[in-house]
Amino acid sequence: MGSSLMQEYYNNLRAYLSDPCEGNLYRASLFSSSMVENGIGPDEIVELHSRVLKDIINGQSALALMNSTMQSFTFLLEIMITYGLIHKEYLDTRDAQINQLKANIETIEKLNCDLDYRANQAESITAIANILTSENESIPQAIMETSAILNNIFPGCVFYYIENNEGNNLSFVFQNRQEQILPLAILDTAKDLLQSCEQGRIIRENDQHINIYIPIKTKRINVILGLQYSSESTFSDANFYLILRDLFQSFLEKIYLIEELKTHSIQDSMTGLYNHRFFMDFLLRQVKLGKRSGQTFSLILIDVDNFKVINDNFGHLAGDTMLKKIAAVLKECARSTDITCRYGGDEFAVILPDTSEEQTVQLAHRISRAVRTIHSYDKSVTISIGTAEYSGEDNPTDLIRRTDQALYQAKQMGKNRVVNISVG
Repeated sequence: MGSSLMQEYYNNLRAYLSDPCEGNLYRASLFSSSMVENGIGPDEIVELHSRVLKDIINGQSALALMNSTMQSFTFLLEIMITYGLIHKEYLDTRDAQINQLKANIETIEKLNCDLDYRANQAESITAIANILTSENESIPQAIMETSAILNNIFPGCVFYYIENNEGNNLSFVFQNRQEQILPLAILDTAKDLLQSCEQGRIIRENDQHINIYIPIKTKRINVILGLQYSSESTFSDANFYLILRDLFQSFLEKIYLIEELKTHSIQDSMTGLYNHRFFMDFLLRQVKLGKRSGQTFSLILIDVDNFKVINDNFGHLAGDTMLKKIAAVLKECARSTDITCRYGGDEFAVILPDTSEEQTVQLAHRISRAVRTIHSYDKSVTISIGTAEYSGEDNPTDLIRRTDQALYQAKQMGKNRVVNISVG
């Protein structure tokens, strides 16, 4: 205990013993706050009082000593009462400060958790954006990789899709979850779900989980993303859902735009058959495959008989209509493995993988018969056909030349017929 504190106590007690008035007693009580602030306890106060009193009454008469001792008890009682009140207030204040500090720490911890969560969101969005902007990602692969990333944030992640905007069937694509996602059977059809999602998202809650279904709509395909998190979570970031939706929407539109561009680059726009460029590329691949594996294949070249007459007499629109009908016949007659092409103008070609000469001639006659069912201005449409089988030594030009010779012979022999030139 400091000497200055002891001296102050001495002065206050001596003043009171000299003049035991209320003023001195009040001033003495104020001294209690100093002892509380200095952490002096009740036992130490009593010990201090005894030491100070002993110094003050030293040398007094017996009567004066008894009187001073009695008065000092009043002084000590006031000190102790005031000390108790101040100490209680001090403890209450300290407890309040401690509680506030705990609350501040909890707030900081929540903020840190929120910052960590949002940092995780940002990293996840970046990773998902990298996946969805990759040039080599397919839709199933992108959904699988994205779902694995989202599973770090949400305990459940599920994708559903609808093939087009007219369909009512909801098809399952991919699911990666630790908990049970609420079933979508609460809605009758996928169309109802999409209509319900028009405002942004559907939220379903139970005691343990909150499930959010986000619609991702494009012109050709609709995807529904289901996310699940604990009902105790404070996570409700609408911007995250919007960013996720926009990323997937852009990805799906990009995929289908690329597919359309690829289709347009290999497809004849009028007939829907493969174009001449694709024909040459595929024929080269078949020749290489034939030389490497010994697999045979055949080629058919088709020319429309008297096509110029139709154009001259009835106009080019009539000629275009006829070509479309012939293209439809080729698609119907050909097998799924056959490659039907518009070779150019009024000429068509069919590449038949793993097909013998005999099988090729049979298909050519079937095509010829089917085309004759097409009528143009009360007349049956006819075609001339040349066929040839890959020799094992041909290059693409050789095979085209031999097949074209067969076609030329069919024309020279009166049209509306099939001519095959055998190998050798």
